[in-house]
Amino acid sequence: MTKTSAAEARLRSPIGELPDLPIDIVGDVHGHLEALQRLLDRLGYSADGRHPDGRRLVFIGDLGDRGPDSPGVFALVMQAVVAGGAVCVLGNHELPFLESEAERRHKPGNAWFFDDEPAASARDAAVFGPFRRATTAERQRIADFCDTLPVVVRHPRLRLVHACWDEASIEFIRTLGTASNRAIAAACAARAAALVAEHGLDERYPAAREALVERRHERDWRPDLAVAPAEQQWIADLIAGEELEQTGNPLRCLTSGLEAPAPVPRWLGRKWRFLERRPWWEQSPPSHPTVIGHY
Repeated sequence: MTKTSAAEARLRSPIGELPDLPIDIVGDVHGHLEALQRLLDRLGYSADGRHPDGRRLVFIGDLGDRGPDSPGVFALVMQAVVAGGAVCVLGNHELPFLESEAERRHKPGNAWFFDDEPAASARDAAVFGPFRRATTAERQRIADFCDTLPVVVRHPRLRLVHACWDEASIEFIRTLGTASNRAIAAACAARAAALVAEHGLDERYPAAREALVERRHERDWRPDLAVAPAEQQWIADLIAGEELEQTGNPLRCLTSGLEAPAPVPRWLGRKWRFLERRPWWEQSPPSHPTVIGHY
């Protein structure tokens, strides 16, 4: 293996390593292709992501969703990565693309990735504006690309991750011995499910989630005020299960951060949320300067 191919192999692993060269870090692009093109032109990069001075682009995740041209952003970044001029870290908005077609989750802003579904498309267009939909071929290329992205990247002077640098989560992923994010996502979900079962919530949590699936989307429902006794128990089981699903899943910890029960439920993203993000950098300060996106 040549030195170049060895470096590429390290970057393709879930724990990537960048050589000690100048880098330009780009945060969550979220489908804004024109703004990204202007930025790269301003920084002196060519269309394929190369820089005359040998600088390297590092995208910190969340390439698509919400913006007008997510397929275009992915195409640009994929070309730059293939050409060797860029590295891209996995973000939480890339996670749904690791699932099978039958399991892929709709999230606010990602209707562009799915076949035309009027309700989801109308919702996203109303909230985020018009958007270009991916073709079948583009969807497959994007899903395969997301499967190969590093989850974290180490640089001699920096650590880069989308949301949270958590050594225990990184070690769990490292010990899996696979570079496939699809396999990593499945193993991490299984770990979280095992924790839910260990806490006796393997039946109660899904039941609570199902019981509250419609209530959570009712703006007039006030779970922070008086609710029926049955709803109180469902809320308690839902909070416990969601916390375990988040903190017990290493991939979700790294891509969307650590969460804990919120003092008061919040109406956010058209549903009631019972967890809130924890400032992990205050509780466990990283050993190196760490660059994140997400927040």
